[in-house]
Amino acid sequence: MDKEKIVNDILAGVSQKLTDLDVENISVVNNKKNNDINLTGLSVKLKDKVIAPCIYLDRYIYTLENDPCYDLYSVIESIDKTVRRAFKTIENGDVDLQFNSKKAREKVIVRLINYEMNKELLKDAIYIRFLDLAITFRWLVDINGNKGDILVTKKIGAPWGLSLDQLYEMAMKNTMRYYTPVISKLDSFIRSFCLKESIPMPMGFSPNDLNPSLLMTNCDGVYGAAVLLDEKLLEEAYNRIGDDYYIIPSSVNEVIAVPRKFVSDEEDVKQLIKRVNEEEVPNGQILSNSLYYYSHNQKRVSLKM
Repeated sequence: MDKEKIVNDILAGVSQKLTDLDVENISVVNNKKNNDINLTGLSVKLKDKVIAPCIYLDRYIYTLENDPCYDLYSVIESIDKTVRRAFKTIENGDVDLQFNSKKAREKVIVRLINYEMNKELLKDAIYIRFLDLAITFRWLVDINGNKGDILVTKKIGAPWGLSLDQLYEMAMKNTMRYYTPVISKLDSFIRSFCLKESIPMPMGFSPNDLNPSLLMTNCDGVYGAAVLLDEKLLEEAYNRIGDDYYIIPSSVNEVIAVPRKFVSDEEDVKQLIKRVNEEEVPNGQILSNSLYYYSHNQKRVSLKM
């Protein structure tokens, strides 16, 4: 069963299941995510409704391709229930989609992603270049406690009447408010992670081996690499380390600050970053293969070429 046939069969089956609803349009969409990852979704639009839920099909497709015990009927039943739950949540929720309202402006945040790996995504997006990265803007939505976000594009952002500088300033303030920056010792993070996940401590691990390297992220640990834009946090890391430092882009979720005296060969570190990204980091979470450097005198982060 190839992917195209599976998708078409799902579309036909779900369309039949939803005949009791006032459906305006149901279609298959390809949504581009971070680092040019494409996800296949089923978008269902009801008449007179602003929001059209999108149910991603990739896990269903994978299951049908690889598990002979799982049948198409079960998949269609599952998607039907998911769509109906989504509409019920939307119906009962308080969602503000007026992008020029004060409430909407207070929900704009920034995210930091790789520029080269997201050129297609960035074609329609409002963004700012930052070193080899791109600062994008997301609009947070909350429907009955279910959190999500929407990429701010040229089409969405145009009615706001804001300059790019104003948008960035506002989004940074919101980001710091919703996602409080966090700095922790790297060894403390490893210990707490291992305890939480019931994973044995790395062989030969000693807390003193890693001090005073720091992990920098946000309170949620999601897209925490945006702390690279926070001048106060970068300065705080400098004060804690007591020197300028290198910054290793662990993922889009966090970065690691390493005292400059700990790095004897920049090329070795770059190769390590690249290897870890290739072997350990999920493609959608890769931030960069580059090495960065924070200078206290210049008060900024630079790219080590």
